[in-house]
Amino acid sequence: MASSAGDDKGGWKEKRKMKRMSAVLKELILGILICGVFFQFTLIWLAHDKVQYTTGLWIGIVCSVLKAVHMEYSIRNALERNEKGARNYARMMYGLRMVLSIVLIGVTWYFKLGNILALFLGMFALKIGAFLQMPIHRFAGRKLPQIFGE
Repeated sequence: MASSAGDDKGGWKEKRKMKRMSAVLKELILGILICGVFFQFTLIWLAHDKVQYTTGLWIGIVCSVLKAVHMEYSIRNALERNEKGARNYARMMYGLRMVLSIVLIGVTWYFKLGNILALFLGMFALKIGAFLQMPIHRFAGRKLPQIFGE
């Protein structure tokens, strides 16, 4: 028996919902950006080359945001698979993120696009943003839907 379009679990409403960023991802990105601004204004005074520090830091911050978005995408896709397929898919996506991070580090170092330590600091902002997500949710969670137009 064929199911109607309204009963289809993979219908257009579900796909539209999947395309939107979750509230957790928005809070994580906000935490990463807060961390980046904090690092920018507090640690720049310790850098010898402030331009290299700034470019390295923000390359790392952008990388952290892209990795967070890719993680959510990967988790959503892994949930649509069986247990073994989900495990393999998650490992493959983790490996892809790590390889791309290593390539980014190499490109930044080779072309001298930014300070490598600041780049690592920006990449580390993903971890700090994950810890900041819960306080952001508590304090700003009610305001975020208004900010993001939901």
